[in-house]
Amino acid sequence: MRYHGFSTRDYLILDNIPISKEISVLEIGIGTGSTAELIVDKVKEFCGVDISAEIIEMLNHIYN
Repeated sequence: MRYHGFSTRDYLILDNIPISKEISVLEIGIGTGSTAELIVDKVKEFCGVDISAEIIEMLNHIYN
């Protein structure tokens, strides 16, 4: 489900982690990277893991 441009799941995540340059985030099951897109530049370190090598390769090209 999408709401105002990003998924409801992202709202739940953003409401439950303290976004700051002092934390590192590990996301298991990164999928399309919608959460990464919202927080990658706002945290100290972001690492996403997914079972799909194709998705990881695509997101590496976008964010690296």
